[in-house]
This record gives sequence, C-alpha cells and structure tokens, in this order.
Amino acid sequence: YGEGRCFEGLEMVAKAHEQRSLHDFEHTMEEYKKELMDDDAVLKYHLTELNESLLEQNLLKIIEPFDRIEIQHVAELIDLPLARVQKKLSEMILDETLLGTLDQGIG
Repeated sequence: YGEGRCFEGLEMVAKAHEQRSLHDFEHTMEEYKKELMDDDAVLKYHLTELNESLLEQNLLKIIEPFDRIEIQHVAELIDLPLARVQKKLSEMILDETLLGTLDQGIG
C-alpha cells in the first residue's frame, strides 16, 4: 500500500510540475509527505530542488512585468508567507537569477 501511495504522489507531483502549479505541488507534498520525503534522501533532495525551481518560476512570472514590487503583495498573490518570498527573492538576486535590489525601508 505504501508503494502505491508513493507512486500516486509522484504522479501528482509530475502533474503539478507540468502545470507549473506551486500550490498543487506543495499540497501534494503535504498530503504525501510520509511517502515522498521520509524514507528516500535522494528523492527528498530532488523534490526539494523541484519545489525551489517552481517557486522561482512562479515568482519570476509574477514580477517580470514590473520595475518595482511590494513583496507583501507578491506573497499574497503566490499565497506564501512573506518571509519565504523575501528569502527566495534575496537568493535569486544573489544568484543573479533576478536583477534587482530589496529596499526594506519601502517593502
């Protein structure tokens, strides 16, 4: 039964990735956490990387048309905690995936 749920979870992860749906991906990861994340370190690593990649893609899609954004608004649009969005945007700037600066005075 456990293997069946693992494969079911992987199918849902693949579908979420294909649709570039961060929400569906994270929902699947929560629902199948035990089957996907607890036993296999390699699978856990790759799923974590895939999650980060989806987050990056979703953030870039949201902020691309703008010169200036409010991080709080982006966090609300993507339905994630402000701290996570701010941390990821900081990483993207440091990795030069995103050209920009964070003005913490303005938000």
